[in-house]
Amino acid sequence: MAKYIVLVFIIVGYSVNAQINKLDSLSDLLRKERSLVTKAEIHLNLATEYTKINFDSSSYHAQLAIDYALKEGLPKTIVKATIILSDISTYSGDFVVADSLHKNAYRISKQANWEKGLGKVFLSKGLLSEFKSGFGQALVFYDSANQLFNEIGFKEGVGDCYMNIAIVHYSTGDLKNALYNFDLASELYQEIGDSRSEAFVVNNSGNVYKLLGLLDRASENYYKALKYFEKDQNKSGIASALLNLGNIEIEFENYQKAKKLLLRAFYLNNEIGDDTKLISVSQNLGVVYSSE
Repeated sequence: MAKYIVLVFIIVGYSVNAQINKLDSLSDLLRKERSLVTKAEIHLNLATEYTKINFDSSSYHAQLAIDYALKEGLPKTIVKATIILSDISTYSGDFVVADSLHKNAYRISKQANWEKGLGKVFLSKGLLSEFKSGFGQALVFYDSANQLFNEIGFKEGVGDCYMNIAIVHYSTGDLKNALYNFDLASELYQEIGDSRSEAFVVNNSGNVYKLLGLLDRASENYYKALKYFEKDQNKSGIASALLNLGNIEIEFENYQKAKKLLLRAFYLNNEIGDDTKLISVSQNLGVVYSSE
């Protein structure tokens, strides 16, 4: 969970309609399923998907996943669901609860000798440290997770670590190290074919290049992000990439090109009902129209 939600600064969300369809499909499977083991996994999947749109529903399904997993002796499911609950507590500001849940997840992972679980706990603890403004401590946790994931060859986890390390450097203004770690994450996501995570990485890199005044490099990364978002049919991501590209064209004073990009972003945001982004797009369109 932490991987995607921690990236709020890139202003990329999810297609709500697609998310609802996926949730409906999982709920339909749950109604037909009798096996407690499978029920635990379905509730875990529902908890994961709901993190993107509704924390209360995510918590509900995570707790049910834990309940079923306890009955069937499924430590990995318990750890995964507990981490979801801890991340929700972190985002809700319940740091004491998050810390307590981390201890439970760590203990169960150790008992099960599950190194990947330990790495996931360290990632979640890093997120908690970020929210408490303990960026140095966050890097320690991310480095610990990275070491574990490297030892077991879990490339997706290593990529997640580099991405979160990059975000810490971005947050502290260390843009050089942010780019370096975004590039490391990008290489791994490309290697394993994770276009969804790659889209977030290149979009973030575009933001960094823009802050550095390297607008050509920023534009190049935003176009890459647009390609990945289009591949995944992520309308919110597409709209955000179009908005970023429109802003770049305004910087270049290419107002007609900016207008086309921003109008596409406007129609998409209107379609998915994202009022916050509509305001941003409208403000930038105002700059374009005033130049005509």
